[in-house]
Amino acid sequence: MATNVKHLNESVDLPLRFCRLALAAIGTMGIVLGPTPTHAQSAVASPTTLTSHNTRGLSDVLSRVQQLFVTPITFEEVPYQNAGQLQNLSILVNGSPQLRPANPVTDFTVTLSDIDTNAYQATRSVLSAYQSAGGPIGYSVVPLNNRVDVIPTQVLAAGGTLTNIATPVMSQPVTFAPAARSIADALQLVVDAVSTESGFKVVLADVPGSPLETVQLGAAALPARDVIAAIGLAINRQVSFQCLYDAGSKTYYLNVRAVAPDPIPGGPAQHGNIRPLPSVGPATSPFSIKK
Repeated sequence: MATNVKHLNESVDLPLRFCRLALAAIGTMGIVLGPTPTHAQSAVASPTTLTSHNTRGLSDVLSRVQQLFVTPITFEEVPYQNAGQLQNLSILVNGSPQLRPANPVTDFTVTLSDIDTNAYQATRSVLSAYQSAGGPIGYSVVPLNNRVDVIPTQVLAAGGTLTNIATPVMSQPVTFAPAARSIADALQLVVDAVSTESGFKVVLADVPGSPLETVQLGAAALPARDVIAAIGLAINRQVSFQCLYDAGSKTYYLNVRAVAPDPIPGGPAQHGNIRPLPSVGPATSPFSIKK
């Protein structure tokens, strides 16, 4: 933590290495399940129990659900503002110990049952279990035809009031001219645009595909989450993202990854084909948005 890294000639308080390790997999996750399906919308073994301990459990469990259904589940974390929600970590900065605010840790377990027949329904179950375990509220689940979006809608302000988030970071508009670019360069344009529009510092962490792969596309005031989906289409691969907030540096870190692993030579392809998801959730669900 004592060493800063540079990103586009700008000092970053939270090193990229910390982002990839601490934000994505600080702790351990236990999972008890049957064989993982190789295509989207397959029924998983029931019951399937996912447990997260000593880590940012919501992002980790959503990643596991994405793997189970081979369906993109995007996740943007709430930008924590209330000190009462945060923990303090002791770190060394230039050899001196300092206290640094850090995101809350919520241990929780979710058991997927017979009703969780697709990624959308399973994601709602995850959010319900997370909230029941004391996790911060403020998320909605939006089902689309080809993915599930977990979007922050409310945040506990510093003064203790629950405040609506007008436009989440990854819903900010992105515009750039059509051209052939590397995947990293295209995603950097997305990051630059949402940083400007949202006022948050956003750092690109993980990039899918090969450094040699290029994409040919442009964007005209499209939401950032849709531009990322378009990049996946351009490389003929389903991708998803997690935009994780670090309270200590007040910075978002964007991790974009392929949903299905590259096929093993001689083995079956993992296409991640998606059948249409339900357009609305049950009226009693607090995590559904009617489209």
